[in-house]
Amino acid sequence: CVCVCVVIVVLCGREQIVLGENHALTDVHTVSNIATGHPHQGMFLKSLELYTKALAIQRAALGHDHIDTAMTLFNMGLLQLDQLACSAEAGPLLHKAHALWQAKLGSQLPHTSMCSPKLQELP
Repeated sequence: CVCVCVVIVVLCGREQIVLGENHALTDVHTVSNIATGHPHQGMFLKSLELYTKALAIQRAALGHDHIDTAMTLFNMGLLQLDQLACSAEAGPLLHKAHALWQAKLGSQLPHTSMCSPKLQELP
């Protein structure tokens, strides 16, 4: 989608100015934003590949228990569950995201509560 690409290019330019061209989070935000746009174009496996790359960068830069890492885990879980019908792969991702958000943000905040219905969809 042209609109998604234009927004991503603008965001990438802004992140490069604020964080620096070689900053790890410049790459992770760019990759994650592009991954978010791919499912809308039917490119589910490419999206999963990009989320996997973003997750690796986040874990290296932010750690395994950061709330941004949890968001990528959640997005990967949603993709696996809703688009690829892979509940066996989605379950651990969604459970990890939920556990991280609950530990960091509490059970009543939107991030944690939006994950609960998806956990109930798992077999």
